[in-house]
Amino acid sequence: MTSLVKATVGVVRKVRRASANSTTPESRVVAAVKRWAVLHKGVYLVRVVQGGESGIADIILCIKGRFVAIECKATGEKPRALQMVHGERVQNAGGIFIWGDDATVIPELDKLYSEL
Repeated sequence: MTSLVKATVGVVRKVRRASANSTTPESRVVAAVKRWAVLHKGVYLVRVVQGGESGIADIILCIKGRFVAIECKATGEKPRALQMVHGERVQNAGGIFIWGDDATVIPELDKLYSEL
């Protein structure tokens, strides 16, 4: 009986779920923004983990004292309506809202950083 239990226990494996380090198109954008932030002085980054209100941007940055919200998207994808509403709220409050894939977000961040 004991050997049967040991054999059965050995077969049980934990199911691996997607993590923050997964390789979805959006996670590649998040990783690119994180790398960008580390290379620039005067930048503070917060990765938003959804736990509250839907539609809030994926990344919040403070760049040289300016509030920037970034919605990370796969190439060809656009923000949902609620995400755009939150983006407009950021802009109405005097912040900056950027969305897109890494090919569009990183050049926007470079431009913004040089202008501030």
